[in-house]
Parts: sequence; structure tokens; C-alpha cells
Amino acid sequence: MKTRKLTVKIPARLWQSFSEMADAAFINRTAFLDNLLVCELPKVEHDLSGYVLTPQARRHIATLLKTKNPIPVTFEIKEATAEKLNQVVADHGLN
Repeated sequence: MKTRKLTVKIPARLWQSFSEMADAAFINRTAFLDNLLVCELPKVEHDLSGYVLTPQARRHIATLLKTKNPIPVTFEIKEATAEKLNQVVADHGLN
């Protein structure tokens, strides 16, 4: 099965909490996050249908994210999941 690395910026406290909970429950973070994306991407796509972020909106979101002390986090997801995620990002200007 082909995989692709994905790097995202996540607020440090959120990632730390998630990691602690996943470790305590013996959950494989990579498999969990891939499955989460597979399950949630159709809902996100439906919720965003007809919407595209403007450059001003992207800047506003980036500014807010910077206040949350984001850290880069890398994990692997299946190639099919990555392609679907890339399509949603491109369709709605989320990049």
C-alpha cells in the first residue's frame, strides 16, 4: 500500500494532548489520523460546498493559528486519502 507523508501545523498543546491520549489508549496515531480523514473528508467537502476561502480569509486564519504556537507534525497517510485531501484543499482554496 502506497503512503504519502503529510506535514501540518497543529497547536502544540492540542498535539501534546492528542499524543498523550493516543499513547495511553495504545492507538497508532498514523492509522487513526488516516481513518479520521477518510471518515471526515466527505463531511468537510459537503459542508464547504459552494465556498472558497479568499486570500484575506486565509491570512486571517494563519494569523490566528500563529497565536496558538503551532508546531509542524508529520505523519503518513494512504495515497488515496492524500489525493482526496488535496482535491478538497484545491477545490475550496484551503492551501
